[in-house]
Amino acid sequence: REASRDALEQLHSVGIEQVGSVQSLSAAAGSMSFPIWAWFPQSLPPAATPRFRAATFLQPSFGNTPTILEGPSNNAVGFGIAIELTYDVGDHALSILEGPAADLRHLLQQTIPDWTSAERRTIAIQGHPQDVWVMRGAREGSNEYDRRIVFEWHDTLFFMHTIMSDADLETVLSHLSDFQQVGPAQQP
Repeated sequence: REASRDALEQLHSVGIEQVGSVQSLSAAAGSMSFPIWAWFPQSLPPAATPRFRAATFLQPSFGNTPTILEGPSNNAVGFGIAIELTYDVGDHALSILEGPAADLRHLLQQTIPDWTSAERRTIAIQGHPQDVWVMRGAREGSNEYDRRIVFEWHDTLFFMHTIMSDADLETVLSHLSDFQQVGPAQQP
């Protein structure tokens, strides 16, 4: 189940040319081979609404992606197995890498951790208990830390990255239940 280096290099070089950014989730959802989840403004209180900024994605131009991939998780978009959604949450940017859980889980396992602590929490997402990993990295400011939030939901793995305070992080965690699947005709 190992992909050859030549296949990976070919996929990566093709991907570099085709990675793009769009301002419409519906356009991105229509191009992906897996479901996309996002926040819809009407489902959130106005003060806490994550504001969608952009979606970065790649649709592979040939056949199947290799079953085993090498490289850090930020290469997932270039490999065509993930989409990256960027939101503004208050004064902070929040990046969400999401895609098929099996592919992203394998890629994540090959990533050297840059966080200094990890905590597993159980959070209700749409009424169902879900394990969520919250990781803290180096301190970035007086009360802000480099953060990662990782969880699986409906066969999708979510890898979130942001720099924010504990209070702002709790706000993001409280809104995980507000994720909704995006279809080609929807636009948050």
